[in-house]
Amino acid sequence: MPSHVLTFVPGEGLKSSIPVTAGTPGAFGDVRIEPSSDRRRLIITRPLASTTNLFTRPSDEGVIMSSDLGAILRQDDVVSGIGVYSNLYYGAPVSPCTPIEGVTCVHGGCVTTIDHLGRIENVIRDPASLAPPAGLPTGPHATLDAQADAIENALGARMMERLDAAPADARALLMFSGGADSSLLAVILRRIAPDRTLLVHYTRWADDEETAAARAIADELGLPIKVVGEGDIEGRPVLDDVADVYPFPFGDHSAIPTARVVRAALSVAGPNDVFFDGIGADGAFGLFGRIAQWERVARLPRPAKRIASGAFRLARAWEREPGPLRHLRVLRKALDASPISAALGQNCLFDILYDHRTPWRTTVDREITRWSEIVLPDGDSAVRLAATDLSHVCATVFAQKSKPIIENAGRHVDYPFMSSGVMGIALQHAAKWPDAKTPKAALRHALGRELPHHLAQRRKVGFTIRMTKEFARPDFLDRFRSLTDHASPLSGFLHRPRIERLGELMKNSRELPVQTQYFAFGVVFLDQWLRDGLG
Repeated sequence: MPSHVLTFVPGEGLKSSIPVTAGTPGAFGDVRIEPSSDRRRLIITRPLASTTNLFTRPSDEGVIMSSDLGAILRQDDVVSGIGVYSNLYYGAPVSPCTPIEGVTCVHGGCVTTIDHLGRIENVIRDPASLAPPAGLPTGPHATLDAQADAIENALGARMMERLDAAPADARALLMFSGGADSSLLAVILRRIAPDRTLLVHYTRWADDEETAAARAIADELGLPIKVVGEGDIEGRPVLDDVADVYPFPFGDHSAIPTARVVRAALSVAGPNDVFFDGIGADGAFGLFGRIAQWERVARLPRPAKRIASGAFRLARAWEREPGPLRHLRVLRKALDASPISAALGQNCLFDILYDHRTPWRTTVDREITRWSEIVLPDGDSAVRLAATDLSHVCATVFAQKSKPIIENAGRHVDYPFMSSGVMGIALQHAAKWPDAKTPKAALRHALGRELPHHLAQRRKVGFTIRMTKEFARPDFLDRFRSLTDHASPLSGFLHRPRIERLGELMKNSRELPVQTQYFAFGVVFLDQWLRDGLG
């Protein structure tokens, strides 16, 4: 699909490279763009959990912008150190940082004013990003039934709205892992569209326990399920031509199984079918109890965290599961970071495998803190962590694994847990509910009303695959080894001896810690994306 590029010409207005097909004129999906009354500034409104990023940069004419970072790159562009750090530590660009010097990313949940030179003048909260329905249970006396009803009603209203807007023959195709989040969406679809729903599940290997659970849940609900495996799917590998598929780089190795299940769903989808995905439930309802740990760590003396950080590095804990050294990993992540930043960081491998430079770390940390204070000026740290996760992780990393593939096929995908109504419940009410610190208590209670206890309360494993096998593939190893080439856009930001060491570990099929796996995939994804994007 052609990339949409807008040019803002001061004094004249907006010029589009192609006709706008979504939203209102001057908009990218749910991102609204309009010139100020004097046509000297741009006013951009981006919802809190918008899955559409907007990138801007100055040009000879004025300011150019696109939701596809690659569409506004130039061959002489310079890679940004702070942007590289942001991608490698958090897994995605942290607004306004990007991996390219001179290009900025617009904040979610805000109304941003940009001047005629592309500089950010002002950022204020967008109150429309959170719109909880009226009559919600509030305070510490809300019953679990009332909580579950509120969440189910908001999710149902969102999905019904999407189905009502589609042609009459449209089906609901649900990306179905069998976990609590997708299972609750399946429960609601059984209620609102029982004859128009298909569950699509990816099985990772023979005798996959997640597949057995997914089939059992589908049988309980009486909904059809299509189970697919790697051999059932055609399509190019995720790391082939990444800049042609994904509009900006991110780091999450579950992009591999996600691409497979999405392509399987596309193979059985009708032209009008609507895709649904349960991403966002963890951010909205699963993190309220997590911030306390990081706040306790933040209060520890900085010298103690520096000693722990050095011990983690000397013990080479990044090569193997830390075991008794796992506390060192926590202390290292908390070094020179706010509790929210430490909680959201994907790894603690800065200054081990990649450069971090204290000014980069403190600048990105400051941007995250400032953003959370703008969006939720009255929110406590638990609510701010949930909001930051929804905007910076769920929308900017997790949703990007499926959305570009589906939209490039001319279809639409919706993430009901990241709708303004559901997020309004989560961020303005749910933190005050009883058992709020128990992850997704209300969601599991809702499931328990429809499913047997062993299915509703089961503990699901993460949606990933055996990365040891993926990392040992010759094509992946070739890409990883090329990180140390002078031609690599990242060569100046990586620690070559340890990168080479990590390559040998992967070649020998060493089982690596999860954080190191995230880094290994993310750094290759970023390098390949920049190579492709910069030509």
